[in-house]
Amino acid sequence: MLSLWKPEIKRMAKKYKPVGVCIYCGSKEKLTDEHIIPLGLNGEIVLPKASCPKCNAVTSSFEQSVLRGNIRHVRAALGFPTRRPKDMPKTFPLLITVNGQESTIQVPAAESLVVLPFPLFGLPGFIAGIAPKAGIGINGFVNVHFGADPQILMARYGAEKVGMVLRVDSIAFARMLAKIAYCTVVGELGYDALSENFVLAAIRGESNDLGTWVGSGGDATPPTMLNVQHSAIYSIYEKEGQRVLTVFIKLFSNSPAPAYAIVLGRPAPGLTIRSATNATAL
Repeated sequence: MLSLWKPEIKRMAKKYKPVGVCIYCGSKEKLTDEHIIPLGLNGEIVLPKASCPKCNAVTSSFEQSVLRGNIRHVRAALGFPTRRPKDMPKTFPLLITVNGQESTIQVPAAESLVVLPFPLFGLPGFIAGIAPKAGIGINGFVNVHFGADPQILMARYGAEKVGMVLRVDSIAFARMLAKIAYCTVVGELGYDALSENFVLAAIRGESNDLGTWVGSGGDATPPTMLNVQHSAIYSIYEKEGQRVLTVFIKLFSNSPAPAYAIVLGRPAPGLTIRSATNATAL
């Protein structure tokens, strides 16, 4: 187990230029700002005027599914912001085993066991050469420990073991990764950076082929930018004569969390990137 992961991070509060169109459906009505990283994950970088109310409701729905899972423990432990502070629990459940009997007690966030499971997917099916199929498979988890030392908790409660229930909505998590990757490219390269968008239907919930475009990073060099909370690397990937725009995302950038690869789509003709890979802090 790791001790509490709480890095000194740079605040990345900035705004890109207003997009002026919903990046998900093309509407120009009643546009709202879009956080690239959800606010609940300390995301402060914004695409102004980039999402219509209907699409905002869609992205907010799957983001909330993620943020109200095990990540809620992390948000409380690290003091991340929330739009609904009254809804944030004051205590969290802790499983303890005393004299062989397991029970659940409620403890403050600072004294809870905070373990965040990051799902390990396969490589995106497009990169692995696998025909499109429904859903996205999970090959395992990387559990990153953000909370109090289990040994201290065991001593405090006279327990032989302490634990917590881990739950992961893999579909919502993968859709969130695709949304972050897409927003990153819109901010960095422009709304017209893609001539064909592979992930848009999956973000909107209109297709179930997430595993074709979203996966773990494999042996690729992950974005490990120091002193930033989350990071991304975008580049042009070439396979069998096809050029696709690919983004590597790493949440909790300098923690042991895995990197994820998202194949966004075909770059627009003439699109150039400053170098082979470009790192950006989120």
